[in-house]
This record gives sequence, structure tokens and C-alpha cells, in this order.
Amino acid sequence: MEFSKTIFITLLIFSCFVTIIVSIYTQQISNYLNLKDKPDFKRKLHKKNVPLTGSIPLILILIFTLLLNIFFEIITDIDYLLILISSLCIYFVGFIDDKFGLTPIKKISLISLVAIVTIVSSKDLIVSKFYISFYDTFFYVDYFAIFFTVLCLLTLTNSFNLIDGINGLATGVLIIWLLSYIFMFSNYFNSSELNGFNFFIILLSINLLIIFYFNFRGKFFLGDSGSLFLSYFFGLIIIKSVNTYYNQDILVGYSAENIFLIFLIPFSDMIRVMILRIEKRTNPFSGDRNHFHHLMFDYFNQNNFAIIVYFLFISLPIILGAIFHKYYAIKPIIIIFIAILVFLISCKLIYLNKKIK
Repeated sequence: MEFSKTIFITLLIFSCFVTIIVSIYTQQISNYLNLKDKPDFKRKLHKKNVPLTGSIPLILILIFTLLLNIFFEIITDIDYLLILISSLCIYFVGFIDDKFGLTPIKKISLISLVAIVTIVSSKDLIVSKFYISFYDTFFYVDYFAIFFTVLCLLTLTNSFNLIDGINGLATGVLIIWLLSYIFMFSNYFNSSELNGFNFFIILLSINLLIIFYFNFRGKFFLGDSGSLFLSYFFGLIIIKSVNTYYNQDILVGYSAENIFLIFLIPFSDMIRVMILRIEKRTNPFSGDRNHFHHLMFDYFNQNNFAIIVYFLFISLPIILGAIFHKYYAIKPIIIIFIAILVFLISCKLIYLNKKIK
């Protein structure tokens, strides 16, 4: 079924209305569900309880899309239904963590279980190979494909989950990622047979802008429910889209380097912080204030200008990757340069923040 413009605009307006209402009454919803992030006056920046209800409008859109599909079959590709259903499951894993608290091992185990069940159901949701443009060849993981795919999804969800603690940061980063996705897969995205899934992507993106406004003003956080759901969902649609292009022998612009550039800043920062924790003989999954965004926020005296600077850093590798997408030899240099740059700036910020204190 293809949507008419009238139906699409009606559904878009209705979803935006629901998002605004839920965002306005987020405090009452938070009190009813008892979903709040309490300050610890150490790692966390907020000084009062903050609702963890930012993703509720998005999950309502997802459920609505699935219900709509039952009656009208707007999504014909089973892979996209698997993505939506498994993302819904991941949301509830995060919801349980927000409400009751899960140990890192339990959370990782549940995410891995959902991911394994999902990816074994379709070969197009597994990272079995990836194109290295620098060598102009495919790298095959074959027997380790399931393990490697789950590892990629866990890395993405963990690195994204770490930045949901500053107003507007996580939602802003995801908007940048979604814009990158739409730009990279523009031809594929406009395919008529993917109309139903495009419908969901567009609703998600526009409503995310509304959520960003309220999130930036400190009305709520996404919580683990939102950050896990959105990052997991984004990871799966990247895998699906890249595999579809590979199956059509379309390689230019969809190499492993290009994809890695999108996630470079959060990933390199996560690795840096985990190495620091291991050196200090602390739990590598424990929370602290050594992340790039924390250091930057402290340096700018918790001014929102730090968020804008962070967005520029997130966008930098993506923009450079787009500019030099045909120059394969430059991409590894960009990756190494930016990773080292993040490390050096982080070290400098640690030194300056200690000096200020």
C-alpha cells in the first residue's frame, strides 16, 4: 500500500501532536511510571530528578506502525518488520533497566539474546562481510559473523548510551546520524517498495526534532529505554541497507571506512575511557566523568555551547568522509587523525579542568 499525501500529512500531524502532549506532561507520566534519573552529585550533572520518558512518543509511533501494518501491510520486507519488533524488545530491556536497574552483564546478555534471535532470522541483518575501499576488497568474517554482528550492535548501543546525560546531546547526535543515513542511502531510501518503512523513518526523524527541543530544555532524558532502542534500531538499518547495496554490487560510498566515520567520535571516546578504567583497575563498564562530552561540558562551565562544539566534532568525520568519499587512501588517515585528536583534546581538557579546580 502506498500512502497518499493527505493520509501521510494527517498521520504526521497526529504523531507530532501526541509527541508534544507527552513531552508537556512528561513529569506526570514519570511520576505515574516512577521513571526518574536521580542525581548522584558525582558523575551526573543534574541536581534534581529528571524524567526518563523522552522515548515514549517514539515507541508509540513504532507500535502504531506495527498495528497499521497488520491491517494494511505497508511494510512488505520481513527484515524491516524484524528490525521494528526486535527494537521494541530492546526498548523494554532498557525500560526494565530504567525502572528496576540491571547489572551490566544482565543488560548485555538480554541485548545479545534479542540481537541473536533477530539476525539469525535473516542473512541481510548479519555482517558477514564488509568492503575495505583502501584495499578495494571484501573482508569476510564467515564463521564469526553472528558474534561479530552482536559485538557491533553492543558497541554501538553502549557508546551511544553513555552520552545520554547532558540535555539534548543524545537526541542531537541521533539526528545527525539519521541525516547521514538519509544522505548516504538517498536512492535506496526513496524506493517505492520501502514506502512503509520510509513512513516510519520520516515520522521518527521529525518527532525526534520535537523531542530534541524538550530534551535540550532539560524536560527529560531518553533513558536506557530510549538510547538502547534508538542506537540498536539505527545499527540494524545500517546493516540492512549496506547489505542490500552489496547484494547489488554497489560499493562506492558504502565501505567499512565510511560507516565507521559516522560512529568514530563516540566509539574512540568509549575505547579511550575503558582503557583508562582498566589502567585504574576499575570496572570498564562503570560510570565516570572522563568522557569527551563531560570534559568539554566542565571546561565550558556547563554552558550549552559545549553541546554545539560536540555536535561539530560528531559531524567532522562524517563531512570529511563525504568530501573525500572517492579518495580511498585518505579515509584511514582521517580515522587515525580524528581518533588521535579526540585523545589529545581529552588529555588537554583533563589537565585544564584540574587546573581550574
